[in-house]
Amino acid sequence: MKKYFVFLISFILLYMALPMLLGALATALYTPDFYAIKGGHSQSVEFGEINSMPLLETLLIGTIAYLLSQKLFESAKI
Repeated sequence: MKKYFVFLISFILLYMALPMLLGALATALYTPDFYAIKGGHSQSVEFGEINSMPLLETLLIGTIAYLLSQKLFESAKI
């Protein structure tokens, strides 16, 4: 039962942290295209595309959380 709670807590924390880290990385790597603006300043805001793969991210987060819970209780058995 302890493994399940460790898995659940780590899954929730990773599920919240990964999108924030990916968003910060996308923001840091964004470079605006000033040459695309024709005739002055553009008044519209461009938010970009959604290229997220939620199933793949969920599987990755679940795998990391599972391995973390297994690793924590593996060292406790010894």
